[in-house]
Amino acid sequence: MVVFGPSLGRLNGRLPLLAILICLGMSISITAQERYPNWLSQVSEQLTIDNKQWVIVRELSGNNCPSAAMSAENKESNAYRIEGIFTIEDQHYWVVVKENKVHKERLADTDGPLRVMDAYWSALRDDMVKPYRVLPSDGKQEEPCGMFIDIFLNHRAINITKSYNQRDLDPQYAKENLSYGFNQTLKLKTLHEAMDSLFLRGPLTKEHR
Repeated sequence: MVVFGPSLGRLNGRLPLLAILICLGMSISITAQERYPNWLSQVSEQLTIDNKQWVIVRELSGNNCPSAAMSAENKESNAYRIEGIFTIEDQHYWVVVKENKVHKERLADTDGPLRVMDAYWSALRDDMVKPYRVLPSDGKQEEPCGMFIDIFLNHRAINITKSYNQRDLDPQYAKENLSYGFNQTLKLKTLHEAMDSLFLRGPLTKEHR
């Protein structure tokens, strides 16, 4: 009886493909385990969030302002901070992490940022904020400083992270920022404003500020 098997040449041709598939499988497994960015792990561990829940969290990680040019008040307002909204068992929670302390409060079901994410999820997945840009000039032009922001979204078992600088969206620089007009069309800008509105008005109490 003759047994037919793959020739050594054919087998060798398939080995690289097999190795790629194994590596890809390992990469997917690792990605699934590392679903949250490192900066979010301290919150996610305390709240035990799963894939089916909605999450909007942003990290405010300082700024690119020269420290000598900043007042004490500005330094305080630009301190490292994480703020977000989570759904846990169909309940909405507002969360702030500052100075390694987690503060959590219940929210009403009609929270604005969650409505924005649900309505514009497809656009949010593709939106990319264009960096602040000015026309070239003969003299040296200093870019305005702004807060660095990473925003993490989890919705319909899909998660994404977006990064930008607050100055990219700031109406204060609408005239000189050539990217401003484009950035105003983004749903990510709409979500950013909804988050600002929520966290500027509370429910953060004075002792948590």
